[in-house]
Amino acid sequence: MKKGRPNNLGRKIRTQRKKLGMNGSKLARRLGVSRQYVSLIELGQSPLCHSPIIRQLARVLKLDTSVLTSARPRRKLFQPVRGKPLGTFLTRKRVILGLNQEEIAKRANIDRTTLQGAEAGTTNPLAETLSKLCRTLECEVPFGLAR
Repeated sequence: MKKGRPNNLGRKIRTQRKKLGMNGSKLARRLGVSRQYVSLIELGQSPLCHSPIIRQLARVLKLDTSVLTSARPRRKLFQPVRGKPLGTFLTRKRVILGLNQEEIAKRANIDRTTLQGAEAGTTNPLAETLSKLCRTLECEVPFGLAR
């Protein structure tokens, strides 16, 4: 995202907020977030990955949720990590299930940063962690990927 340039979603939110006669502070209070966070959303500097905030925005701004979700920037889809076969394998399985890292981590009862490190190949998960991930991702790690 380019700094300081609103994306389509940010423009929609700002336009609707102004149409309803709200300033950023009032919208922030209604959402239960900071004014700065609202500003980041409107400037396109917050990706709005979490659907609860999208639903809250839609409710407060009196918009259909689909209006906001359709304007949300497209996420980069899975890119294999060169030389990191375990991370690539885990990411691919998660993407196939259509889940984000936070959802998988919660289901596996592990910290999201642990999953993030495993997928990026910056850390090697412990055997117990890998076992939890495999149960959650409904898979078995192919021989040779786990060290």
